[in-house]
Amino acid sequence: MVCVQEAVNISLRNLKSYPFVKDRLNKGTLNLIGARYDFVHGSFETWNA
Repeated sequence: MVCVQEAVNISLRNLKSYPFVKDRLNKGTLNLIGARYDFVHGSFETWNA
């Protein structure tokens, strides 16, 4: 599951590279969170980007 979480983190970092995303993050009008659903256990995990 660590690989899945790291893949999400990489995607979140890529999103932060867009100027319009970075601008809204700095203004506080956007919040990015990572998320992972475990189908086997039926659990959903989120974390701050």
